[in-house]
Amino acid sequence: QATRIPFLMAGPGIRAGRTKAMIESVDVYPTVCELAGIIPTSKLDGTSFRSVLEGTSDGIRDHVIHVYPRSKSGQGNVLGRAIRTPRYRMVEWKPIGGSDSDAEYELYDYITDPEETKNLASEKEDVVQQLKKFLARHPTPSPQISSETNNNNSKQDRNSMFNKRDTNRDNRLTRGEFLQGQPDPKDAPNRFTKFDVNDDGFLSREEFVSSGKTTTKP
Repeated sequence: QATRIPFLMAGPGIRAGRTKAMIESVDVYPTVCELAGIIPTSKLDGTSFRSVLEGTSDGIRDHVIHVYPRSKSGQGNVLGRAIRTPRYRMVEWKPIGGSDSDAEYELYDYITDPEETKNLASEKEDVVQQLKKFLARHPTPSPQISSETNNNNSKQDRNSMFNKRDTNRDNRLTRGEFLQGQPDPKDAPNRFTKFDVNDDGFLSREEFVSSGKTTTKP
């Protein structure tokens, strides 16, 4: 029920009435742009449904998609990707990044069961297969990269930079080693001073990798 959103629209040239045409939220902006005579500066994900509003078309889509997550005991985060047609709604439940063999399906017939009380996925496999083809047109979600992973990658990059600058391999950088080849020679000396937390005139690996944020200057 949460994905069946009522939508009202009024404006010049739009006659009073109702339509069963399916739209997605991304269709609203291109529709308003077209009605206002505005040409978008970039490609939009949605499609204008002006023709539906003006009564010259019964619809702009043969299906819509909606995506929402849930937590399933023992499986962690599971993503539900659903395809809705005028008659059916199919939901694919699958762990993010999981294989097709991990997926579970639900199928509901909105003509005979608008309240979705009976899952028909096992009885109407042909319908499920057809709706899976619609689902395949849309991007497959990938696992989100955690901030911890990003931080680790950043540390690895700065460790590599330190090794390249430490020309005499004494595990610390002199002012000259740090400034060599810097793209901003005017600002780089100030950075060296900032990173040199203990004011000993050198940068330890820890000071360089953390950009001087590990401890506080006395």
